[in-house]
Amino acid sequence: MLADKEFLESLLAYIGKRLNHETECMIIGGNAMLYYDLRGQTKDLDMVFFKKQDIAAIVKIIKNHPIYKKIPSSKKIPYYVRPELRKKGTPIFIGNDDVPRFDLFYNNIFSVDAKPIFEDSERTIIFDMLRIRLPKPEYIIFLKAAADRPQDREDIVRLVKNIAIDWKKFLSIANNCSKENERPVYFALESLHDINQKEKIIPENILKELAKIFGMKL
Repeated sequence: MLADKEFLESLLAYIGKRLNHETECMIIGGNAMLYYDLRGQTKDLDMVFFKKQDIAAIVKIIKNHPIYKKIPSSKKIPYYVRPELRKKGTPIFIGNDDVPRFDLFYNNIFSVDAKPIFEDSERTIIFDMLRIRLPKPEYIIFLKAAADRPQDREDIVRLVKNIAIDWKKFLSIANNCSKENERPVYFALESLHDINQKEKIIPENILKELAKIFGMKL
């Protein structure tokens, strides 16, 4: 089931009203795209938390929502993710084809450290006790390029064509990530290179700089 921004916010408001302590998190993926007005709907609500007790509280609240009461939580990934990215940061999933799915991450978005993304965000969306950070578009592009699913490529094209992207910042993000784990950066390079074969929207010098991380030439 797809959720538009109005329905998404009704779910977030439901959560925010029932929390008994202030909880911070970050949204990524399709629901972040909604807040950039670059998508009309999303089928999953990707949320990143940094305290285990916050995730426990959120899961309990979601499971008490009328449409989620009979839906079990799971750590089985309902879509393809490269094995190299699944080493840490696998989320808890709540949902099925009949309701929007919650993907609840803790600290890592698969193999990418989420804390620097959270700390560098500037926009906060508040629903009572729930405070949600919106990542900058450069981070969204990097995460989507690393995941590289068909919808991710479409979202990257939308972002690049509609928002002024700070490509130096993007390159800094990739360089910082590569110090801990090169695999997401390599996958991002592959994805952006393939996109550029059709769209020619990624600066060539950025692709060349990414390639240098791996001692490659484009």
